[in-house]
Amino acid sequence: MIDYRVIGFLLSRKTMEMLGVLYKEDGKVYASKLAKLTDTTYSHVVRSLKKLQKLNLIKTVPIGRINMIKLTEKGKKIAEICHRLLTEIKNL
Repeated sequence: MIDYRVIGFLLSRKTMEMLGVLYKEDGKVYASKLAKLTDTTYSHVVRSLKKLQKLNLIKTVPIGRINMIKLTEKGKKIAEICHRLLTEIKNL
C-alpha cells in the first residue's frame, strides 16, 4: 500500500534539497551545517532527518561529539531519482 504522506514528504522542496546536499557532501555534513546549506531551521532539519532515518534513507556516523549524516544505499538511489527529477523539471 502506498503511503502518500511519505511521497509528499520526499517530494517537498526542502527534503529534496537536503537529499541533494547529502548526496553531494557524501557523509561530510552534520545537522547544523545541513541547515545552513539548505537555508532551513535547525529544528526543521532534525525533524526531517528523523523521518529520513525512519525510512532507512540515512544513517548517522558519530565522529567525536558530532554525528555526521550519510545516505544509505537506498538513500543514494532516492537522492539520484530526486536529482534527475529536478533536472528534468528545470529543463522544461
